[in-house]
Amino acid sequence: MNIIAKLAQRVVETASLWLKQSAELNRRLSSGQVSGRGYVREAAAIWRYNLKNFWHPEPDPAHSAKELVGRY
Repeated sequence: MNIIAKLAQRVVETASLWLKQSAELNRRLSSGQVSGRGYVREAAAIWRYNLKNFWHPEPDPAHSAKELVGRY
């Protein structure tokens, strides 16, 4: 597989994971489980995690926004 194909695959994988995590966070926001600073903190953790995970992929990525807050 050439470098362009590998890069495209990483972009798709990272975007898919980001969308899943963001959807979970937005569901929690709409149900009132998270608000204000908690939402911003979790959204920032998702962004930092996905940026790091794009360049250095983990074998078993974290799928929950709640998991990421303490780690990133």
